[in-house]
Amino acid sequence: MSRKKSKNSALKEEASLFGRKIYLEGVNDSRAEQKIRGMTLQAAYCDELTLFTEDFFSMLLSRLSMPNSKLLGTTNPDSPGHWLMKKYISRKNDLNLKIWDFFLDDNEMIPKEITESMKKEYTGVFYERFILGKWVQAEGLIYSRFANDKSRYIIEKFPIHELQSIHIGVDYGASKSKTAFVTIGFTRSYETLVVLDEFTSLGINSPEKLYENFLNFYRKIQKEYGYISTCYADWGGLGQVITKGLQTYCLQAKVPVKIHDCSKFRIIERINILSRLVGSDRFKILSRCSETIEALSNAVWEDEKDDVRLDDGTVNIDVLDAMEYAFASFIPKISNSFNKILIKFNPMELKEAENNPDLKVAVINYNQNIDNDFNTVPSIFRNNFDCMDIIIHVSDKNTFTFKKIKEFYDKFNHFRLKPEDFIATESRYCG
Repeated sequence: MSRKKSKNSALKEEASLFGRKIYLEGVNDSRAEQKIRGMTLQAAYCDELTLFTEDFFSMLLSRLSMPNSKLLGTTNPDSPGHWLMKKYISRKNDLNLKIWDFFLDDNEMIPKEITESMKKEYTGVFYERFILGKWVQAEGLIYSRFANDKSRYIIEKFPIHELQSIHIGVDYGASKSKTAFVTIGFTRSYETLVVLDEFTSLGINSPEKLYENFLNFYRKIQKEYGYISTCYADWGGLGQVITKGLQTYCLQAKVPVKIHDCSKFRIIERINILSRLVGSDRFKILSRCSETIEALSNAVWEDEKDDVRLDDGTVNIDVLDAMEYAFASFIPKISNSFNKILIKFNPMELKEAENNPDLKVAVINYNQNIDNDFNTVPSIFRNNFDCMDIIIHVSDKNTFTFKKIKEFYDKFNHFRLKPEDFIATESRYCG
């Protein structure tokens, strides 16, 4: 398949396969619908349909106007009130629509220990949707595993030397909400998220008081941990104006603070990634963070609404927002950290890894030439990268150099493994 930039400025890329032109496009927001207006299409393939906007999907159906046109789509379940369920899937008998259900256990290429590990990562509504394949309403406690076993996650202190980065999230308060600062840290390769400290103040403070509170909190963290990597602040409403004033205040105090606009992923995505960390025992919180602990324990889904976290003042959502702002920019890297690549050369280490219940392991005896084409890569590697850790057992360490490994992963970069993700594991796992 050849690939090139499209001459059509509205479309980013196009490809050619068997003489057919293929447009490659993302659906980022409601404006995406404009990209396909006026087009005539023979077929469409859509991945993760529940993440599409309804306007784009409706326009796409109208563009499939050639004889025998078809749309193929895949998706994980969502809420029963999602437009895809209400307007299409539930009406399958009235529409020219065929549906096939596939579940995690149906994939025979994934070893059982891998599927069992994945089942532990997801909890609550995410388990029912992503593991059981149910279109269910989110209800009850959001972080039930945390709420029911808090002692598993609450710690008194965390070794500073194990933290690779430290970040502060800032949520600005209003008349009935709190201004909240929450500090988090990541261990190496985003393996564990640790909530380190918090600060809240109720009501509307004068800008100067807010700036003073932040600077005191910043200095406290800096004194205790030695550094702060970045800060992420809410940019909604007057957020950016307040942040600009805050940065100026800190500079005048000769404290060079890096404050960025937070990445506002959908709340459901922020909750999902934190739930996976909790479910896989990769989340810790210091006992002094009492308000965040209480908020995590009491956070619930709002009744009769699709994937909406209750925010009526009964739960301290402000500290949850601040915590999520601190880690939201790293959601892709956290997600990718569930797909680690472990390179093992020592047979004893390999055996230890296979017997380690905390590792999701697939062993590949890879003795083929690194320059061979994609078809020579073992199918378990090719088909299941997204859901497992992989140990590559190399018989001849001297011929399988790190340079060649990097060339190999660069060649197959659709595995979504970034060079830094691999390099981070090099000294730890390779003999």
